[in-house]
Amino acid sequence: MRTLGKLLIIWGSLLPLIALPSTAFGTYAIIPLLNISLSNMNARIGSLEMTYDRVVVWALLLVGLGLSFCVMPAADDNLKH
Repeated sequence: MRTLGKLLIIWGSLLPLIALPSTAFGTYAIIPLLNISLSNMNARIGSLEMTYDRVVVWALLLVGLGLSFCVMPAADDNLKH
């Protein structure tokens, strides 16, 4: 479970960075992070299109789930018998 938690933390950290290049638009394809709000910015992950604030929410969800898996106590082998 701890390995799964570590993977979820890594993917949660990388998810906004993966979706960030797909937010570029306009003639020069500048990423408009400071010009408009995140809820108005569309992002694409593969064929899935959503607003960038939802990408951030899903990334925080993955990180939180991964952290909770990492702090769970290890399974005791004596309880399995």
